[in-house]
Amino acid sequence: MKLGKNLGIFTITWARSQIEAQRIIESLTILSQVNLPIIAIDNNSDKDFIQEVSNIGNINIFIASKKGLWEQIKIGLTIIQEKNLPFFLYTESDKKLFFQQISDFLNQAQQIINQNPSFGVILPARNTESFNTFPPIQKKTEDEINKIIGQIIGLETDYTYGPRIISSSLIPSLLSLPDDINWGWLTASVLLAKKLGRNIYAVPMSLPCPEKDRLEDEKELRLKQKQDHLLAISIYQQ
Repeated sequence: MKLGKNLGIFTITWARSQIEAQRIIESLTILSQVNLPIIAIDNNSDKDFIQEVSNIGNINIFIASKKGLWEQIKIGLTIIQEKNLPFFLYTESDKKLFFQQISDFLNQAQQIINQNPSFGVILPARNTESFNTFPPIQKKTEDEINKIIGQIIGLETDYTYGPRIISSSLIPSLLSLPDDINWGWLTASVLLAKKLGRNIYAVPMSLPCPEKDRLEDEKELRLKQKQDHLLAISIYQQ
């Protein structure tokens, strides 16, 4: 089964500052060059930013009626489901380095799909050298989650970078996750795939932390994300 028209892409946007807005616009402009339809779900950013995103080729932007990450994700999942596409690529909107390498990732994903069209999740995974460039708190919390998931799945890899291709067959179950799941939905996607007997694959990539972010250590954010992932783990260990 070919990717191309069978692949939907959805992302989330929220520009809290002009610097953040510029970063997202630059990244999405690169992503748009993949020449596939992209759905962006925005968390009520500034109107000028929303207009800029809508002006990028291949992108349709929708505004979440309620604020919150999970609200954005549910809208994206619902739209993808309505399109009846067999699989979709989810990504955060500021992954510039990943977008610069996305053609290579999609080519490797195509090879995986050719061999196993009933896959569950395909992850772009930071290699060890890349992972070690991230700030200490982020690296510590994500390493802990990666190890827990790896033990459950039986595959040691990077589960916390973010982007992933997911089989659309998982969407109904993902939409039933609790409202406080937030970032944990990403962990839920691989654990659900495992539960349903669908394979999880990882494509190792060189995806180092951007230089300007290497000193940034948002402790509260990382701890919140860890709690979200642990919530997903607790749901699928019941």
